Amino acid sequence: MLEELQVAMRESRALAQRDDDPQRPSRVWTETEVVDGTPRKALVVILRTRGCTWAIKGGCTMCGYVNDSFVKKIAADDLVAQFRHALTQFDGHEVIKLYTSGSFLDKTEVPIEAQQGIVDLVPPGLVRFQSEAQAHHVTAERLADLRARLPAATQLCFGIGLESGSDDVLEYSVNNEFTFADFERACGVAAAHGTTLKAYVLVKPLFLTESEAIEECVETARRVHALAGVEAVSFNPISIHANTLTEQVWQRRQYRPPWLWSIVEVLRQVTPFSRVHVKSDVVAGGLERGAHNCGRCDDAVLRAIDAHKVTQDVGVFDGLDCPCRAEWEELREMERFLWCAGAPPRLEVLR
Repeated sequence: MLEELQVAMRESRALAQRDDDPQRPSRVWTETEVVDGTPRKALVVILRTRGCTWAIKGGCTMCGYVNDSFVKKIAADDLVAQFRHALTQFDGHEVIKLYTSGSFLDKTEVPIEAQQGIVDLVPPGLVRFQSEAQAHHVTAERLADLRARLPAATQLCFGIGLESGSDDVLEYSVNNEFTFADFERACGVAAAHGTTLKAYVLVKPLFLTESEAIEECVETARRVHALAGVEAVSFNPISIHANTLTEQVWQRRQYRPPWLWSIVEVLRQVTPFSRVHVKSDVVAGGLERGAHNCGRCDDAVLRAIDAHKVTQDVGVFDGLDCPCRAEWEELREMERFLWCAGAPPRLEVLR
């Protein structure tokens, strides 16, 4: 069954080498990032790299970020030049959020010389430098090196695509290459080297029902809650990326992105017991390829989710209602009979 999943992942990809300028980042923009409970002005930079190493091999079932990658080697000097170009837009920003299509700490994607050169350019007075990494790339050697290069007062933070606290979901639904134990180890390393982590948790990966997806998110949050070094849990609902297995299943009408009501339910259940910041970043919210409800209430629910991100107040959801909420509740009741809840994920849809 796993061999079928690996084959399906590779066949879903349509990777081609690109000829974009290797010294210009993919995107740069400004947004607000909450740090220690305070909204901060953040410069967001998307580096254009060779692509996530795991994605090039096949990758996760839902991730299409490799579509914007070069899919060929990029010199360390070019990656540093991309960041230097992005800094031309730096104007009173307190946070830099630097993203690649995979893992900043993966020396195959971002050579160590590039990691060092980029961090050496971080402006003094910055409150936080934040990037993303995969759990198995978080090592004492890399964190100690980067921590020593940053200004002393600048926080170092990495977002980790944990996706799920269940190894079964990681293996069968996400096709991830690491386990929850790898994430636990990364948390310990981060805590020992003055670094904090954000845990990204998927909402409704393939082969889970709506109710199972909610339960999985809540249970994952409970497991993460017990770990040192984690400062936030971000629930990321599936959006349909091109050239992914999730897109293929969705096109066959055998998968639907999560309801926005499900995200609200996760936030309602997790926020009261969480000792860390809880939020949900909804990509393509209200669209067919993203988390959505009926269309009439989507904007109101999305505004409430954004408000919760800043206030951590689940009371922002109290006034929300729509006839489609009853449909969502009926679906959760019926799906227990349409798909055997609690059974191992099924891969018949791949055939």
